[in-house]
Formats: sequence, C-alpha cells, structure tokens
Amino acid sequence: MSDPLQEVVKIQSLAETGRILEGTLPLVSMQRLMLQLVPDTDETNKVDVTLEFGVDIQGIKFLSGHITAPVKLVCQRCMKAMDFNVDANIKLAMVKSTEEAEELPDMYEPLLVDEPELSLVELIEDELMLALPIVALHSNDNCSAVVEKELQGTQALETEAKPNPFVVLAQLKNK
Repeated sequence: MSDPLQEVVKIQSLAETGRILEGTLPLVSMQRLMLQLVPDTDETNKVDVTLEFGVDIQGIKFLSGHITAPVKLVCQRCMKAMDFNVDANIKLAMVKSTEEAEELPDMYEPLLVDEPELSLVELIEDELMLALPIVALHSNDNCSAVVEKELQGTQALETEAKPNPFVVLAQLKNK
C-alpha cells in the first residue's frame, strides 16, 4: 500500500458505487494527532488505510475498514518514548441527524454526514485518536521505571535481612 489516498472524497457516491479505497496518508498531516505523540516522531511515517464503502441490505450507507500506523507515545510510568502500533477496525454508518444515529444497529458507529464531501484525513485522524491507549505504558519487562523499582525493592530486602548491631546495646540498656 504505497499509493497516497485522496484527502477529500465524495462519500455518498463512493457508498452508492461500492468502492474500495486502499493507500496511505502521511502521519504529519494529522496535526491534532501529532500533539499526542512524541515530538520527534518520524515524518516519513504513513498510515495504511483500507476502506470499503457500500450500502447494506437495510439500505444503510456504510464505511468499514482497517487502519494501521506506527506511532511514538510517552510511557506514563517512565516518561520515555515508546513505540506503539495502532491497529483499528472501523464500521461507520452515514447518518444525517442524531435521530437516525439512534436507530442504527449496534454493529455501526454513526458518522454524521452533512456535506457531500468528507475529509479522509480528519476521519482517519479521529479514528486513530480513538484507538490510542488511554494511558500509554511500556510492558513491565521494557519499562525502566519498573526495573528501577524492582532494583530498589531488592536492595530494601537486602537491607532488612542484615541484623542490626545495635540490638545488643538495646538489650544491655534494658537490664
């Protein structure tokens, strides 16, 4: 998937014709998402996108697909950069009002479409932001804060294991 996707598409006509779009979008084109990432995120990173547009048997115009992107987040335990691969499936139904959204089957999330054109960059950016973890954390094996804490705990156990030489003096004082 190396072909760049169009940034703006006519979503209704894509659904009516049952089109499939595959390609990439530059990660740096998503400014709101970039604010949540490590500042030195590689500018060559791409978001791989596969989107299928169509109309289901109930007449609902939908957009489903798969999005993957390598991003760098800040681990909230050790405050260091960590690699994270966003891997999200989306299944959206095009609606024109909140009333239509409430009537959707559970398998769909609503996508409010009030204009004939839709910015794919904004849509994909929204989906990527929703797929990020609430709190980014390294695994326990890879987090320097956990390793450091374990070392401190080991040192504390070693300190507790040594007998206190002043216990003898306390016993003499009590006599």
